[in-house]
Order: sequence, then structure tokens, then C-alpha cells
Amino acid sequence: MNFVPFAWDGVFLCMYEAYAPMYDRIGQAAWSVRMAAWTLDWLQAHHAHITRVADFGCGTGAAARVFAAAGLTVLGVDCSAAMLAQAQPHAGVELISGDIREVVLSPPVDLVTAFYDTLNYLPTYTDLVTAWQRIADAMVVGGYVVVDVNTVTTYAEGWNERDEIISDTDDVFVLNRLQFEALQRIGTGRIMWFVRDGDTWEGHEEVHIQRAHTNEELRQAITQAGLTIVDRRTPANEPPPDDAPRVIYVAQKRG
Repeated sequence: MNFVPFAWDGVFLCMYEAYAPMYDRIGQAAWSVRMAAWTLDWLQAHHAHITRVADFGCGTGAAARVFAAAGLTVLGVDCSAAMLAQAQPHAGVELISGDIREVVLSPPVDLVTAFYDTLNYLPTYTDLVTAWQRIADAMVVGGYVVVDVNTVTTYAEGWNERDEIISDTDDVFVLNRLQFEALQRIGTGRIMWFVRDGDTWEGHEEVHIQRAHTNEELRQAITQAGLTIVDRRTPANEPPPDDAPRVIYVAQKRG
């Protein structure tokens, strides 16, 4: 199958619109649940006292519900109204529409999170710097931020003109056609999904754009925002090698 480049003008696009109803249906929220649990374990191990959390890129609220179940007050923020509409109400969770580069939170929180590919959806280094400044502004002094990002390795090895079947069941088929433009470090995922309706299948499509931020860019953006990196880990909780496909960053706002 031939890969047809997507004509993208470099402007930030809020993803997960038509695709939003499929997200929980095929289990894609599981990663955010895992990251929320990882974060709670890290905070406990480091004796951090947390009461209020802001989860940027909260999607359908999966991570927010994990934090709320642990007794925390949670504010979930996402630019996709369609994803927020899929969220299940949960005590202790408030969900609002907002752009990670623009939202201003008051009062500030003890913990900010941005899981899965939230930061990778920022298409330029300028967007990344702006987002980290908003994250820092949302934190109390002494507060923490935990994010995880796809690295260049993920895109160079996993997005290089290939088709990935995300789900294949009796009533749903989801295919992601992946491309990676190495010079600009821009990945394009053309998600195509088909849902059975009786004896027929209904097809849909949505294009997602992501950027592979380098470790150097992330370190610089975090530091420029006035935050201090206190840990870098793989999801397996190990020090990340240079070719790690995904890295977790933990930073603190120190006085």
C-alpha cells in the first residue's frame, strides 16, 4: 500500500474528535491508568504530600479517576470536547476544556501530569516551551510534574511507513497508517476505523500529528520554565538508555 503524505501547515491541531468514542472502547485509556499508578507509587516512595492534581491532556478522564480513587482532588484539562464528552462522572474529578499552552489554573496544584502522547502532540519546540511554562505556572512551590513522552527512537523505528492494527474484533477494526519525516521529526498517523452495524461496516478516518522532542529540548524547556528535573525513568522504572522508546520525566518547582 502506498503512503500518501498528509498536507499539514505546522499549526497545532486538537486531535481526538471523531475518533473519541473509540478510545475507551478499544482500551487505549489503559496506558494513562498505568501511568497514574506509576506516579502514585513514585510519590509515595519519595514521601511527597499531594492533595490536588491537574491532569493535562486528560482525555476521557482515566488517569483522573485513578487519582481521585486515591483520595486526591483532580482537575482534568483537554482541548477535545469530544473526549471530555466520553468521560464518566467521578467524585473528586472536575473536567474542563483547555489548551495546555494557554490554560491558567488558580489556585495552583501540588501535582501536574501529562500522560501518553500529550506533549508529543505539540508540533514545535516553541509550543513545547510554552506548555512547560504553563505547567510551571500551575504548580505550587514544592510541587511536582510527571510526564511521559515518545522519543525519537519510537518514531524512527515504529512510525516509518508502516501499518499498525490497533484493534481487530468482531465489531471493530482500527488501523493506523504511520509515517515519520525524520528531518522535522514529525510523525503522522492516519487512523482508519470500521464499526459493524448489523451486516454492514461503517468507516471513518482521522489524522493525528505528533513531534519527536529530543531529550535536550525537553531538558531545556523544563529548565527554562524554572523547574528542576529530579528523575528520568522508563515505564519499567529503570534508568533510560539513549535509545529508550518512551521516557518519564519527573520535575519539581523549587523555591
